[in-house]
Amino acid sequence: MGKETATKERPRAEQTEVLKSGEKRIGNRNGPDGRIKLTLPEELAIFEEGRGPVVESFRRLKTKLLNCRQEPPQVIIITSPVASDGKSFVAMNLAQTFSHDPDGRTLLIDADLRRPTLDQWLDPPPEQGLAEVLNGELEPEKGICKLEGSALRVLPAGQPTDDPLTGFGSQRCSEVFKKLRHWYRRIIVDCPPILPVVDADLLSAQADGVLLVVRSENTPRAGVTRALSSFNKEALLGVVFNGTRRSIADWLRQPSGRYYHYYRSK
Repeated sequence: MGKETATKERPRAEQTEVLKSGEKRIGNRNGPDGRIKLTLPEELAIFEEGRGPVVESFRRLKTKLLNCRQEPPQVIIITSPVASDGKSFVAMNLAQTFSHDPDGRTLLIDADLRRPTLDQWLDPPPEQGLAEVLNGELEPEKGICKLEGSALRVLPAGQPTDDPLTGFGSQRCSEVFKKLRHWYRRIIVDCPPILPVVDADLLSAQADGVLLVVRSENTPRAGVTRALSSFNKEALLGVVFNGTRRSIADWLRQPSGRYYHYYRSK
């Protein structure tokens, strides 16, 4: 898996200026600084104050990721075997957890260009994003959005497309991720499911590891096995077992006749 190590960090003041001058301005509809509002459904628990069980779960997950290797992963892909496993829920909450750190320069990327998810939590929904960055219409710093009340930065998907593979496999994609590594300490990439499409496979070349999200009442067990076998041992950071208190080992031992459904564009 190709990796790009973080370049030497700039002086803090210069880093701050780059982020301020580069981020997307929406206008004054959401305040004088042009931040976008974040609509908070119940599942985005990490944005709420307090120390509930979900919040603590994501803090533990962050700690495990920081200690899973000698050098913590900087770019993390979040994917799942099939749709509706909760990968975007995990990606958003994990990214926000990382952004709470003292040097929490964290970017969340919606790389699901077929069925973007993060836009539904942004008000107003951005019109441009990763799709336009990869095809050269937009520089990455112009597509990154600031969130009202949060230190987290978001690069939305942009306009949906049925064929994102050309962009993901391009030299332009490598150049964009190299630049983003220089700006952010942690980058969380929300990718499409791994079994129906190959987008996550292509993007894994830009990442330091993959986190697989599984939902107990949604993911077929055979699909989990297939998804795990699609990544090499070095790439897989771990599995997030979503929606149950059982262990994934116990769950996998139980028979199931369910099959995954095709991941269709909207």
